[in-house]
Amino acid sequence: MYDIASHWRLVNRAGRIFGIFSALVGIAFVYVAFQYSADPVIAAKVPSASGSAITDAISVAIFALIVSVCFLSVNPYRPDLRKMSKGDSQRLSWWSGDPR
Repeated sequence: MYDIASHWRLVNRAGRIFGIFSALVGIAFVYVAFQYSADPVIAAKVPSASGSAITDAISVAIFALIVSVCFLSVNPYRPDLRKMSKGDSQRLSWWSGDPR
């Protein structure tokens, strides 16, 4: 049987997992940018959209880190629960949105 609460728990957890993985991708691209800046000969051999592999890696890192902050900082979305005031939203679990 379809359980609406399980669906919204899954939606919240999927958003958190996506945020964690996008943070890891952002950190990886920061590492790649530092590696390219340490050895510009390798960076010159990498095809890039902007003409500079370092700029491309930093751009992707910034984008991924902004996406991760957005997904990890949003309040849990649980329309299946009763309507809560703004102060009551602190009582929801960060991970799944379940009431504490």
